[in-house]
Amino acid sequence: MIAQTVRAHWSLLVLTSAGLVVVYYGAQIAVLYFRLGHLPNYITAYDYPANVARIIRSTPAVSDMIPIILNEWIFEIGYMDYDYGHGIAEWTMGIPPSKLLMIAIASVLISVNALLWRTARHSCFHLERRSLVGMTGLGAVTVGLVSISLSWVVCCGTPTWIVGLALLGLDVGLAFALEPFGVWIVSVGFIILAMSTLRFASHNLTVQSAVRRTGLLPEIA
Repeated sequence: MIAQTVRAHWSLLVLTSAGLVVVYYGAQIAVLYFRLGHLPNYITAYDYPANVARIIRSTPAVSDMIPIILNEWIFEIGYMDYDYGHGIAEWTMGIPPSKLLMIAIASVLISVNALLWRTARHSCFHLERRSLVGMTGLGAVTVGLVSISLSWVVCCGTPTWIVGLALLGLDVGLAFALEPFGVWIVSVGFIILAMSTLRFASHNLTVQSAVRRTGLLPEIA
C-alpha cells in the first residue's frame, strides 16, 4: 500500500518533502532572528567529500572518525559580527548530511502519511484519525528537535540541538539533562512516525478491499 501510494504520487511526494525540509531550516533561521535580532549575513559551502577524505586520512581511530564525519557540514549560514576585527560568528546554522538525511526521511514519512490520510478517512473513525495525525506530529517534532543544527557564541562547545532547545526557551539545565538521550529520542521519533504510516496504510488496505468487494467507498463517521 505504501509503495503503491509512493508510485502514484511520487512527484507530489518529492515536492512536499522538499518543501518541508526548506520550511524546517527556514524555521531555524526565524528562531535565530527573533531571539537574537539579526538576519544572516554570510553563507559558506564546504567541499564535503574532500573534508571527509582528510578526516579519514588524519584520524587513526574509527571510533573517533565516525562522529567527526557525522558532524561535518556541507553548508553554513550565519551572522558575522565585525565589531571584533575580522569578525566572529555570533550564530550559525550548519547543515551536516547526517541530520539533513534524518529530516529528509521524516519529511517523506510525513508526506506519505498526508497522502494516506486522504483515503483513511473512509475506513477510520474520527478519533483514531486524530490520534494518527497527532502521532505524526509528535514523531515529526521529536525528530526535528534532535536534528536542530544551531551554534551560538554564548554556548561554545555545546551540541547544536541543545543550543536549539535553549534558544527555543527550554531551561538550560533541562536541555543539558536531555543531551545523553539524543539518539534514543530521535529513534523514538522515527518509530512513532513509522507506526503511524503503517497504521494509515492498514486503513487504506481496508478501503481498497471494500471497494473491490462492493465497488463503493465505506462510510465511517
